[in-house]
Parts: sequence; structure tokens; C-alpha cells
Amino acid sequence: MKPNAKYIKNLLVAFEESPCAYTDLEELQSKSWVIDEKFLFHMRLLEDQGLVEGARQDRDLGYSTTIDGQAHWSVAPIRLTAAGHDFAASLGNKAIFDKAKTTLATSGLAVTMELTKLMAIRYAKDTLGLPLGE
Repeated sequence: MKPNAKYIKNLLVAFEESPCAYTDLEELQSKSWVIDEKFLFHMRLLEDQGLVEGARQDRDLGYSTTIDGQAHWSVAPIRLTAAGHDFAASLGNKAIFDKAKTTLATSGLAVTMELTKLMAIRYAKDTLGLPLGE
């Protein structure tokens, strides 16, 4: 399975739209998210990059994998980290998101995150006239 930029963007938006500081599977399912392999794959990618984490002290997202590879979820609070909010904000810019889609397909999520950060800094510099250095 390959990462899907639109799916990631929409998942981050679902976290941001939560009325609380966190969301959970029940809330996501109530917003029509299907908790399946695609969801698990993308949540693991977001977790790998430090964009989401469990809101409990153990930081657990609430899933476990059985010996046969089946994922089992519990309803645990999950939050966007500061990096997750920053990445979501960057993807809100159409030009940055369009470039992120291409980069994700060819270079992976870590490179895409770095690129969106650099593009967001450039955007701020260009549109706000901020001297952010080179």
C-alpha cells in the first residue's frame, strides 16, 4: 500500500475539527471514517513521523496486532502533536498540498514533511515580507 496524500490531509482535518483536544475511533467513525487496513496504514505513518500520538500517558494509539497480522482497536484518545498541527496547516495551502502530493508519491512522508515546512517558511517570507534568512 502506498501513502495517499488526500487521505492523510483529510485525516488531519478530522483531528483538527474535533471539539476536544483529542479524537477517538468512535468520533472518527461518526464522521464516516472506516477503520480498516487503509486507516491503520495511514495512522501508523502519522505515528511514525510524530504527527499523532495517544493522549494517555503511555501515548498508545489504541491498536494492537495479533500474531496473524489482524489489527484490533480500542477506543483511546488520540491527538495531533504540534508537528501534526503544523503539517496540517501547511497542507491547507493549495500550492503546498499540490507539491506534497507529488513528493509523497516519489519520496515518502518524511521528505514531504520537510518540503512542506520549507515551502511554508518561503510562503511566509514572500507573502508577509518576513526576513527569515536563506
